[in-house]
Formats: sequence, C-alpha cells, structure tokens
Amino acid sequence: MKEIREQIIAILEKQILDKHRIISDDILSMQDAAAGEQKSSAGDKHETSREMMRQELDLLQKNLNEINKEIQELEFLKNRVPTQHISAGSLVITTKGYFFLTSLSGKITFNDNKVVCVSPASPFAKVILNLKPESDFSFQSLSGKITAVI
Repeated sequence: MKEIREQIIAILEKQILDKHRIISDDILSMQDAAAGEQKSSAGDKHETSREMMRQELDLLQKNLNEINKEIQELEFLKNRVPTQHISAGSLVITTKGYFFLTSLSGKITFNDNKVVCVSPASPFAKVILNLKPESDFSFQSLSGKITAVI
C-alpha cells in the first residue's frame, strides 16, 4: 500500500515540477524581452509596453512562489510518518474513491482511480479526520467506508 502513496506523490511531483519549469522559462523569456525593450528608444508606447511586461513578470513570479509552496508541501508528504488514523498528509482510500489530505489542489488519475486532493481544513476533511480503516463516514450526500489510510 505504501507504494501506491509514493506513486501518487510522484505523479503530483511531476505535475508541479513541469509547472515550475514552464513558469521559470516564461520568466526568463520575459526578462530577456524586457532587457531588449530597455534598449529601445523611449516614449509613451515603450513605457506602456515596459509596464505591461513588469506586471506580467510580477504575476509569473507570484505563480512561481505558489509553486515553490507546493514543492514544500511535497517534501512534507514524502517525509510524513504514516499513522493509523487520518491526518494531514494521509492518502485515504474509501468505498467512494481516493482522497489525499493535502493543501495541493486538483485531481489525478491513478490506476483508473480518481485521486482528489482535499485540503485538511476543508469541511469534508474535518468529518474524516482521526477516523481509522473500517470507519463509516457521511458528508452531505456522500456516505462510505474508509478501507485504508496510507
């Protein structure tokens, strides 16, 4: 079972590192473009263009900072010590699907199963926190049984 969790983390890591690479490349391209723009003649048109580039660069940097936080979350997930009960960082397998209690967002598919990343602070997570395998849960219209906690 531990290898399932490791494989899911590896999929998440690949997605995050791909986003990191793309945004880093975009930042470098934008910086190169801005450097070339500064060599151009001055004027209102060029000032507007430089300001738009600066704003785009700020947005890319903000996105990169968010991805760096996701990389830190991945490190937490990799180094987390397994517990018998559901806690932050747990991969929870239920009769209704796979849920990963992490601040990472999104859904992935693993072996034809959808894995939904759920914030540990979410209302659903609060319902299942501290439950153990074989526990029943009910949240809004979703009811099921915990089959494994990894």
